Parts: sequence; structure tokens; C-alpha cells
Amino acid sequence: MEQEPEADGDVRRRRILLIEESRKTSHDTVVVLEFLGEEVVPSNRNDWLEAVGREQLDPSSVKLVLIGAYRPRTLERLLGEVDEWYGGVPLVLIGNHDVLDGLSDRMRNRVTATVPLPLSHQPVLDALHKAKVYREYYERLQDVGGVRDYNMFRSLVGRSGAIQRIRQIMGHVANTEVTVLITGESGTGKEVVARNLHANSPRAGKPFVPINCGAIPPDLLESELFGHEKG
Repeated sequence: MEQEPEADGDVRRRRILLIEESRKTSHDTVVVLEFLGEEVVPSNRNDWLEAVGREQLDPSSVKLVLIGAYRPRTLERLLGEVDEWYGGVPLVLIGNHDVLDGLSDRMRNRVTATVPLPLSHQPVLDALHKAKVYREYYERLQDVGGVRDYNMFRSLVGRSGAIQRIRQIMGHVANTEVTVLITGESGTGKEVVARNLHANSPRAGKPFVPINCGAIPPDLLESELFGHEKG
């Protein structure tokens, strides 16, 4: 039987893969999601790949992967396994996730949202929206060379042609050794663009240092930027 198209025009109904050890939490999560009209495939950390095969879930048919509360090392390993399976699937965590502080920067950036327990509709809806935005950006940018971290581009909010053009240009220059001049009025997001470029550049692991040049007197600017020697 063919699946009905989603509202966004996708001809295939995307399902949610749930990875959770607690039967009660898994049951409660499925109830909330099904109430919101979602289809859920429950699993745990040891059999989620089996569930993927059993349900014939290819990456394009998974709306997001919802992961329960695990210890930092287990969570890091599990996130890495899912990310290796498909880097474009949004990852959402449920429960108290102060454990995020124990994850690597890359894995922390891969998490699109967290949903606290007990589950309530609005946080779940917010997480679904963030996952949808991540998936759209990933699919739009995956063919653009030089993009290293699709998740970072979520901070560029907007659907207009101008914003899409900015994302495309950023994807072309982020992984190259070129000097980039970003212009725009105050508050338009120049530093947001700069941070995204840095996160997708070969220097991503090095510090990003924003400097407000307008707040530095002209006679001190050169010394501030390049240093000086007495005399």
C-alpha cells in the first residue's frame, strides 16, 4: 500500500526511529508521538540496526532518530554509530541531558534538539520542527563542495532567495584558502556568517576570535591586531 504524501510534498511517509532502553519511557514516547500523527519504530541501543533492517528503513525514510538518556560514553558511541549510518538524519535527545557537556564538539553539534521528561507536546513539536529544518538544510547543501558541518547552517534563519544564495556562496568558499569580506548593516548577522565559515573551514579546530574594531582607537588598532615591541 502506498503511503500518503506529507504536507511538504514528500511522497514517502517518514518515520521516527526511537532508541530507548526503558520500556515505560519508550511506551510513553510512542503514545505522545502517535497522538501528534507520527509513526514510530521503537528499538534499543543493541538492536536499532536490526530494527532498521526489519522495517526496511533507508535514511530518506527516517524523519529523525530520538535517543533516550544514556551515560556519556555510551551516548557518544551511539551518536557516532547513527551518524556513521547517515550524517543527514537529525538526532534528538530525550531526558535530562546535562550529559551533552561530556560529548565532543562534533557530536554536540549533531544534536538538533533535546526534549525534557516528562514529555509534553510543545517541546516535542519544537524538536520536530528543528529536525525538519536540519534535514532541509542538509539535503540542500549536500551537493555543495566544502561544507563540513551542515548542522551549523541552521543558525542562518530564512527561506528567501537571498539567504539561500548566501548559504550557497558560503559552501563554496568555506573550505578554501581565500580572504572573505562580509559586509552589511549592524545586526544583519555578519558574525553569524563568519562563525559558520570558520566552523566549516580547515581551521575549525582553532579559536575563533571576533574583534570589534570600532571600539579600538585607531592608533592602538595595529598593536591590538599584530602586537608590538617596546620602542
